[in-house]
Amino acid sequence: MTKGMRKDFQREIKLNFSRFLSITLIVVLGVAFFSGLRAAKPAMQASADKQYDSENLMDIRVAGTLGMTDKDVDALKKVDGVQDAEGTYEQDFLCDTGNSEAVTKVMSLNDGISLVRVSEGRFPQGYNECIADRSFLDATGYKIGDTVKLTTGTDEKVSKYLATDEFTIVGVGTTSMYMDSDRGSAAIGTGRINGFLIVPKQAFTMSCYTSVHITVKDAMALGCYSSDYTELISKVKDRINGIADRRCDIRYSEYKNETATYINDAKLKFEEEKDTAMGQLGDAYQQLLDAQAAIETGKADLASKKLEIQNAQDLINSNANTLVVSQSQIDSAKASLVDAEKKYKELESQVSDSAAEIERMQKELDDGKGSMSSDEYLQKSYNLIAAKATLQFYKTQLANTRNTIDNAKQQVAAAQTAVNNGGTALQDAQKKVNEAPAALEEAEKQIQDAQIELDRKNEEYEQAKQDLADELEAAQQKLEDSEDKILNVEKPTWYVLDRETIPSYTAYKSDTDGMGSIGSVFPVIFFLVAALVSLTTMTRMVEEQRTQIGTLKALGYTKGAIAAKYVLYALLATAIGSVLGVLLGESTIPLLTVNTYKLVYIGLHNTVVKPDVFDALLASLLAIICTTGSDAGCVLSRAELIAGTADAPRGTEGRANAYFSKKSDLFGSTSTSHRRRLAETCSDIKNACL
Repeated sequence: MTKGMRKDFQREIKLNFSRFLSITLIVVLGVAFFSGLRAAKPAMQASADKQYDSENLMDIRVAGTLGMTDKDVDALKKVDGVQDAEGTYEQDFLCDTGNSEAVTKVMSLNDGISLVRVSEGRFPQGYNECIADRSFLDATGYKIGDTVKLTTGTDEKVSKYLATDEFTIVGVGTTSMYMDSDRGSAAIGTGRINGFLIVPKQAFTMSCYTSVHITVKDAMALGCYSSDYTELISKVKDRINGIADRRCDIRYSEYKNETATYINDAKLKFEEEKDTAMGQLGDAYQQLLDAQAAIETGKADLASKKLEIQNAQDLINSNANTLVVSQSQIDSAKASLVDAEKKYKELESQVSDSAAEIERMQKELDDGKGSMSSDEYLQKSYNLIAAKATLQFYKTQLANTRNTIDNAKQQVAAAQTAVNNGGTALQDAQKKVNEAPAALEEAEKQIQDAQIELDRKNEEYEQAKQDLADELEAAQQKLEDSEDKILNVEKPTWYVLDRETIPSYTAYKSDTDGMGSIGSVFPVIFFLVAALVSLTTMTRMVEEQRTQIGTLKALGYTKGAIAAKYVLYALLATAIGSVLGVLLGESTIPLLTVNTYKLVYIGLHNTVVKPDVFDALLASLLAIICTTGSDAGCVLSRAELIAGTADAPRGTEGRANAYFSKKSDLFGSTSTSHRRRLAETCSDIKNACL
């Protein structure tokens, strides 16, 4: 390109910068979408791969129909290509949320494979602590610090699987096993798992692992979605399948031995529990007999007490009659005492009279001692002596009567006291007898209540007896069924699975493939638009510069030289747009894509953006082909058209060229290069005027 052409090229960019910018921007847009969308898939895959590597996600998972043992884990570790192997537990449970029950998957906290990332709180330390995922907390309303109670959703006990049915939430975490919101399905509850809990391995009471997680040597160095990774995993899976039959035979033999012991222990336990239950039933029956005997004894005692009360009443009535008779006798005795008192007083009066008479006779005798004859004196002395003797008799009789009366009074008083006491005793006895019917009625009511309670217990006993018989029969049948099931169990099978069986893994892979398809098809639209915009722009530009092109052609410039100006114009815009588009697309679109998918895959924490040189060069090449190629075709076709009308030039350049041709006598000695420079000068003057 000549110096004048270069100046004209630079001037063309300045004068038509908006056209130049439009081509550049449309190329930026096309290249950015092409390179960015094509880089989105590798970025998504690299982000997920870094996530899986950081948590050491298992490459292969082996599950057996009879579970997996520590010996199986050791055997898997020895397989060629296996980096490490670790047994894991998992089981589905129901969690009571108050209004409903949430289906919850409980998994063991692994030591080295398929690790868990804690976003809040801490890792569990005790066997009754757990980590919950955000989906579980949203579905149940629980939070860190709450206690979760689990049930199996069947007639099985939680203790068959776990050491406790209550766990305290101490943290919130995620795992690459469940990166999205889908937690899978279950055979209990609603059938859809609402979330998961992760507990220490010591919380599980299961005798076998549910599966073994395996990592493969050198797999971490490969992209998990690459064909090399798939091929490596496939080879190790084949080797694991190679030992599966032998390990299944060993497990089957162990299972037979374990189950034989289990069946014998179950039979012994059944017999022990049967004997215990029958003993308890016998004790209950004996208690019923004792209760019936107690009731009969109570009835007999009640009848005896009724008889005693009747006898006591009869005795009271008899004693009352006796007291009446005794009182009558006392009253008669009191009347006799009154008579005796009267007689005593009469006798006392007689003694007093006799004493007065004796005193009179003694005085008379003393007074008439000298004057009385001896016979009279003797007679009077004899009468005095007789009177004194009679007085002494009366005094003795009076004293005896007093003693008799006093003794009689004492006896009557004693008898009266005895009667009075007897009356009081009879009253007390009568009161007791009167109170006895109420006590007897209460005792009779107690006996009736006891009989009703006994009848109820008899019914309960009969029902318990029937229930025990049914339970023993059911237990016996269950034991026989279990024995048949255990004895007829089929040889176990190993299922050797890779990451493709993880729903979130395959879903994410499908999304990356979809993004790859979009990156392969969608940018083509932008390139076509870019080609159309560029073609339209260059077509208009060429049409507007027909005169200039004709002048250049008349001045001797070749079609290629003329076309080069416009092709370079488009090429420069395309190159600048390609560089900007690559920088913009590969730095923003993959980042936006990964961050957008993080809203769906909540377990995805890493973002890796890896620039792809090949895609950048491919995008630039396609941009050049689509824009520069179409522009070159346009320019060449227009130059061909202009070349056909170059002999009748129009405009300043044409008139200058014709003028120089006609004035050949003046410019005959002027070379072609000089005439071309003159034409360029005319063009410069025109452009300056414009």
